[in-house]
Amino acid sequence: GNYLGDACEIPPAVFSLELYKDIKGEIKVSWQHSGLDVAGFNVYRQITGEDTPKYLGGDSYPSTGTLSLIDQPSGLQGTHTYTVYPVNLDGIEGPGK
Repeated sequence: GNYLGDACEIPPAVFSLELYKDIKGEIKVSWQHSGLDVAGFNVYRQITGEDTPKYLGGDSYPSTGTLSLIDQPSGLQGTHTYTVYPVNLDGIEGPGK
């Protein structure tokens, strides 16, 4: 057969995505996930007028292993759109939300 095991499964999308901006201008992006077939999450931010989203996580891949990430977009003007992708054990992104 062609069964490749759980590591190759595409993880399901996150849900209940929430944003909270504090008085310092930091934005906490949080979400929920079933926990199935996931090693972590990649988070991207896109600002109005930008051609491509910016990966948030620096040198880390995935961006985070938890269900939240703090962004510090100080001084960035425009509408901020955040997208969170679950990442499986092979480093493959699932559907974004």
